Order: sequence, then structure tokens, then C-alpha cells
Amino acid sequence: MRYADIQVETERLRLRPFEMGDAEDWFKIMSSPEVTRYWSHLPWQSLQEAQEDIIQDITHMERKEYLRLAVIDKATNALMGMCVFFNHYPNSRRGEIGYCLDTAYQGRGIMKEAMVAFITYLQTHLSVRRLEADIHPDNKASATLLMKLGFEQEGYLKQRWIVGDEISDSIVFGLLLPSKVE
Repeated sequence: MRYADIQVETERLRLRPFEMGDAEDWFKIMSSPEVTRYWSHLPWQSLQEAQEDIIQDITHMERKEYLRLAVIDKATNALMGMCVFFNHYPNSRRGEIGYCLDTAYQGRGIMKEAMVAFITYLQTHLSVRRLEADIHPDNKASATLLMKLGFEQEGYLKQRWIVGDEISDSIVFGLLLPSKVE
């Protein structure tokens, strides 16, 4: 299956590839200092960054280099965030995940709902058996989400990222599948 054709649905959400029409909303999300506080880059400064990011997505997804899906509110068709699967090692059936959510939608269980569906898709369609995630040590909300999804903390990497002028550590989490994600 082509990554560009993937659609995953839950009760409230639709996960689908990004489209050029998402650029303004995507820029709004990724230019937010609150959303990008623990991200691997500084907040975006221009709409062009969002447009270039979506073009890059299209190219990388055509090559199956990573899978990134927009999280869409089915009721309003609003772009709320994204889920991404990258550094996929098919022979080892493992890869890494990431996610972000617009601050307007946080605290409602949306990302948990999206990630359960996303992880189930990865397990079912890509035969993934292990997932990994790394987060900033101060990102308590992300740590809580990962633990609710069944991830366990597996490591602590000192001075792993430099974003702007800040050097930060990472906490590494892992999840072994095929146990069903709840």
C-alpha cells in the first residue's frame, strides 16, 4: 500500500496524509512556542516552512522513508496535530514514533485515541513489533501518554539534542508488540 493512500479512523478522528491545503493550520501549530517547547526545532517563523515540510512529507512518504499522518477532527475537519513513524527497520520490525497536538485540543484524550489507532495500524499493516520514542525529560504530558499506551522507560541519554541555545537530555521509551494497545 502507498503511504499516500493511508486513512485511519476512530470515533472522533481521521488520520490521513498531509495536503498542501493544511499548510496554514500546520504553520499555526508548529509556530506555537507551547507546541514546540519540547520539539527538535524552534517554532517556525513563516508559512513557507509549513509548505516545504508538507512537500518534504509527500516525497518521503512516496519513498516509504517515514509515515506521517495529520490528525483531523471528523466533526469539524480541523487539523489538530500529527503522528509520525520513522527510522523504520523492517528486518527488525521496529521504528520510532512521534506526535504533536495543537494546544487548543490538549487534555481531551485526543492524542491517546490517535496513537492507539496509529500503533494498531503499524502493528497490523507494517508488522511492527517494537516502537521507540524519545522525549524531553520535562515533558510530563508526553511521558504520561506513553505510559498509558504501555511504553516503558528504557533509558536516559544525556545532552542528546541542541535546539536553539538549549542543550537537553532525552528519555527513551519502548513498547513491545503484538500485545493489543488499549
